[in-house]
Amino acid sequence: MTVLIISIAVVFIGLWYSGLYYNCSYFKKERIKMFVQLKELLNRRCDLMTDLGQSVKRPDLVELCEKALAEADIDKRIEIECEISAIFKEFDYDNNIVVSEALYSVEDKLRVGANSFNDATDRYNVAVSNGLIKMTARIADLAPAPSLYIF
Repeated sequence: MTVLIISIAVVFIGLWYSGLYYNCSYFKKERIKMFVQLKELLNRRCDLMTDLGQSVKRPDLVELCEKALAEADIDKRIEIECEISAIFKEFDYDNNIVVSEALYSVEDKLRVGANSFNDATDRYNVAVSNGLIKMTARIADLAPAPSLYIF
């Protein structure tokens, strides 16, 4: 009888734990899905920023955009895109640099999309940071991920 009770408890704990892991995997897929929706806008922004970087003679911006377009890892791409956003913010405050309306339009659309992406990232980070799943998440390569900041 005791063995039966222990077996049932182990099964329930296993099911509960697999549910936690499923949540982590689900939120990771949602985050990737949101990024795929943003990717076209990010690529368009990189094209426009490359043109702007060449016109204002900023090879660092051109290099960052080329690096972003070549990056396959989502988390690394997000970090590069945040650096590009910081440079765009500098351009936005510099009255001597003329930024095209197309770039402003893409930035506005990115801000809206980035909010949804960041919400998905927050849900994923909370699920992965849960103390009970931390070790399994680390083994399964489910580490907390960066957010996308469009200034």
